[in-house]
Amino acid sequence: MELDKSPEQVRELLRTSRQPISLDSTIGEDGETRIGDLIEDTDSPEASELVDRQLMADQLRRTLDILSPARPRSWPCGSGCTTGRRARWTRSARPSA
Repeated sequence: MELDKSPEQVRELLRTSRQPISLDSTIGEDGETRIGDLIEDTDSPEASELVDRQLMADQLRRTLDILSPARPRSWPCGSGCTTGRRARWTRSARPSA
């Protein structure tokens, strides 16, 4: 296979390809695309998963609003479905009869 590059161009490409660059560096003709925007973040949840969680949290909030005022406090959500934060399980205070 033959390249349309001179040996000097190949050396320059090899030299620059080994240099670290910032993920904030811009590329493209418009200069608005950041390199970091092109790299997939495998640790972040998918957009559809975030939407599903938000819809479920909204539905849970509406359901809890229907209950009596004391009832929602006795139902903590261990997976943080209403706040997005993991809740701690605690005993709720029960009123004296």
